[in-house]
Amino acid sequence: MFYHFNKKRLHYHCFGPDKGTPVILFHGFPGSCTQAKFIKDHALKSNHTVYAFDRPGYGYTTNMDSAEFFTGLKEFCQTLKNKVEFVGVSGGAPYAVSFAQDNPDLVKSLRIICGLAPMREPVIAESFPLPLTMLAKIYLRTKKLPWDRLVKVWQKPVKRNPQKCLEGFAEKILLEQDKKIIKDPSTAEFLIESIKEANRQGPYGIINDIEFFYSNWFIKQFKASFPIEIYHSSQDNIVPVINAHFYANHLIGSKLHLEDHEAHYSLPINLREKLFN
Repeated sequence: MFYHFNKKRLHYHCFGPDKGTPVILFHGFPGSCTQAKFIKDHALKSNHTVYAFDRPGYGYTTNMDSAEFFTGLKEFCQTLKNKVEFVGVSGGAPYAVSFAQDNPDLVKSLRIICGLAPMREPVIAESFPLPLTMLAKIYLRTKKLPWDRLVKVWQKPVKRNPQKCLEGFAEKILLEQDKKIIKDPSTAEFLIESIKEANRQGPYGIINDIEFFYSNWFIKQFKASFPIEIYHSSQDNIVPVINAHFYANHLIGSKLHLEDHEAHYSLPINLREKLFN
């Protein structure tokens, strides 16, 4: 489905009843709105209408800057007539938090799931695995990202064999809880579809995300007029738990939920009923 504005378009999937409680879900990095399929069945059961958007440069959404993206998203939210529950998963968290902070009148609640915190903060930037920090250092030094390198290590391998890329990533990096998720055919299918869609326009989505992650998007010591819940794995090795503590310290009144027996991918999938009730 598409929402058109200012000669641009936002592509999204919609799950759930026509007049359920609206939820806007921001997918992880890199990824696409297909990731939201993990809550498709639950949305139908729980009377939530879930809208999951491709971010700029991913899937079928026009490649644009974050300000334009948020303009279109705000227009879309205003058509819903009701306040919206916002959910940011992993690399989608900065978008969910930023939009909610800037548009509190549209927000019913905010949930941050295994969420990335502001990369401008040294304590956050230094907590991440080397490949991401190397990309970040290149961007901070040159204000550009290595297009040729991204094509070589991301676009071409994913285009050739997305399943092999996902399995290789899982074997090298992920904890056992996450490896089980990747090996489960019911979840592997939509994760593979998600990275294929993320790759549709090449590395544009990755570049847009990293530029946004390092922008000045976060308001510290923010006191919200809506409830904020933060869910994170205490042993997350993709987005370290320090990110959750940062949010909890700076989003006044938020509630932090740490899960000791889950990991980065397993938490949102295994706890989906808890997260979306």
